[in-house]
Amino acid sequence: MDIQNLDNKLRNLIDDINNTQNALNKNNLENRDLDDKIRNLDCQCANLKCENTNLNNNILKEKAVRGEKERQNQHLNDVINDHDNQICDLENKNTTLNSLNEQTNNDIKILQNDNDKLKQHIMLLTQQNQKLLGELEKVKDQDLRMKTLLSRKEQSMMVLRGVNSCLEQATVCLEKVENDPLGYSNNNLRNSGERVRVNSSEHYRSGSPSYSYMRKENA
Repeated sequence: MDIQNLDNKLRNLIDDINNTQNALNKNNLENRDLDDKIRNLDCQCANLKCENTNLNNNILKEKAVRGEKERQNQHLNDVINDHDNQICDLENKNTTLNSLNEQTNNDIKILQNDNDKLKQHIMLLTQQNQKLLGELEKVKDQDLRMKTLLSRKEQSMMVLRGVNSCLEQATVCLEKVENDPLGYSNNNLRNSGERVRVNSSEHYRSGSPSYSYMRKENA
């Protein structure tokens, strides 16, 4: 019984040993698998470290680029703000210029009206000037006629003075003939009468009015 019990225990121990050995083999296989997984994970970890290093380097580069872009962005914002201020100034200037343009247009309209009034006044003055020129031409013609009449009057006075002189000479001759009829022969009387007639005729011609004609040009 003891031997049988020991045999049973021994078989049980052997079974336990076999089970343990199987479990150990299984654990060894699992350990080998785990070692392979660990090596793979170590490789992955190394790769991840490299990737992490690269990512850190890329992050640093991106930070530098980001900082540069932020500075550029700030500069662009400053430029945009300056442009906005310039646009505001230009809008204010445009508003002012529009107001000035409207005021200028109003002034132009007023000046145009004044110019039209001045043109009408100039036309009126021109018409009055034309009338005045016509009246001056009439006065000029009247002055010319008066001058002609005065010159004719002077010439008539000269003729009258010549005739009076001839009459005085004839009267003197007659008085001499009446006072001394024998002192004058017929020949002397005839010659004297011829000289008197010649002198009187020449004096009459010299004292006669001479007329000069002047052609009047149309203005």
